[in-house]
Amino acid sequence: MIELKNVSKNYGRVQALSDITFNVPKGKTICILGPSGSGKTTLLRVIAGFEYPTSGQVIIGDDLASSPEYLIEPHRREISAVFQTPALWPNMTVAENIDYVQPLSSPTELLDQIGITALSDRYPNELSGGEARRVSIIRALLADKRYLLLDEPLVNMNPELKEIIHQIIVEETQRRGTGVLYISHDASELEYADKIYVMSEGKIAEK
Repeated sequence: MIELKNVSKNYGRVQALSDITFNVPKGKTICILGPSGSGKTTLLRVIAGFEYPTSGQVIIGDDLASSPEYLIEPHRREISAVFQTPALWPNMTVAENIDYVQPLSSPTELLDQIGITALSDRYPNELSGGEARRVSIIRALLADKRYLLLDEPLVNMNPELKEIIHQIIVEETQRRGTGVLYISHDASELEYADKIYVMSEGKIAEK
């Protein structure tokens, strides 16, 4: 379980997160609905270990992962994350980015479904924004970590592709028993959630 206890995050005088308490159980999908600027991305960055909380604690399993004085590095957290800006390794092709987390011989059907088989020899700077996001999503799924963080993963995709990728995310995370924190401003993406929270001005409340 990922557990947040009274987590706040300030940037100078600006409070991005205010006394956040909730958890993401293993094998469950927790969704957060909220507009741009409500603190959703900051929340994910704190959970992933890219930011220290100003106060409070992030606990993963039985271990303290973050506090104002302590932080376990992101790669040691058993977490995969997909942010709005895909973080692909620029010196690797699409195939190499995916092969780094799982041999390419295994997920060929998934690559076909998500429409990136033909992109395998391209480098990230040769991809469109939507193509890079698709690669980032499949790489995060195939990394097979205990938890998956998704920050608006389907934004600006056409409806047909959006439906296909959404179904893949649901099926793969349920099959693998992954704990998922799914962030979106689109309520239609959150129908399969075990629990939904609403976020506004850095605060969170159960829907």
